Amino acid sequence: MGIAYHTAWKHYKNNLIPYPTRQLPSGAVIVDFDPKNEPGYKKYTKAAIYARVSSAENRKNLESQAERLCRYSEAKGY
Repeated sequence: MGIAYHTAWKHYKNNLIPYPTRQLPSGAVIVDFDPKNEPGYKKYTKAAIYARVSSAENRKNLESQAERLCRYSEAKGY
């Protein structure tokens, strides 16, 4: 969120984080943030597909790789 670690720690200690939080035994603080619950949230329905091969001799694999990425994106709802 663009703030320093110390600022985040102070916010946690002063109960200024507006989301449910919990501290693990290790000391790490977990913030249960779900952007879907935020005002103005928009579900993105588009995705960019990027496929590449390491050399010209693998170029025949490019189409199958792109097709596999398209199927994956559709399955995930992108």
